[in-house]
Amino acid sequence: MAAKSNTCANDITDTEATKKQVTENGKDVFHYVKPANAADIDTLKKCIQEGTDAADKAMALEPQSIKSAGKSFDVKGATDEALRLYQEMIKPFESSRSYKAAMTVQSMRLAEMEGRKEDADRLKAESEQLRQSYNELGDLDKKIQQEMDDRAAAKEAAEQNARSNSNANSSK
Repeated sequence: MAAKSNTCANDITDTEATKKQVTENGKDVFHYVKPANAADIDTLKKCIQEGTDAADKAMALEPQSIKSAGKSFDVKGATDEALRLYQEMIKPFESSRSYKAAMTVQSMRLAEMEGRKEDADRLKAESEQLRQSYNELGDLDKKIQQEMDDRAAAKEAAEQNARSNSNANSSK
């Protein structure tokens, strides 16, 4: 649901008519302006609300073990099965966090379109925090995958070494 809503909102906010590139303090940035069709603003608000609701519902299901995973999960000390299960568990919450960040970006764009500068600034900061949150899970996912790959390579090397030793012993 959040993905569909984000696409719906993005179809309105990410167009040449609504997204204007300007230079501020020597940097190229985008400013968002209201679409010409007033009905598009109503559609945008609906998309944002539906996407935010869906992301919030998904995030409400996130267990404490995932919320603190980046700080508490011992990748090196976990069993192979625990690594596999944990990796499966974090993926949907990485996605829900990502969509929450995306919907917050869409809310920021709407606030800017409506001239609500303080809200836009607050939402931009909030979206950055949310981006860090899903990146944290993404980084943990990469660490888990690297550990699983390292273990598989070590197992393969040990098996290869055992076969070499067995062949050397049998030829004596």
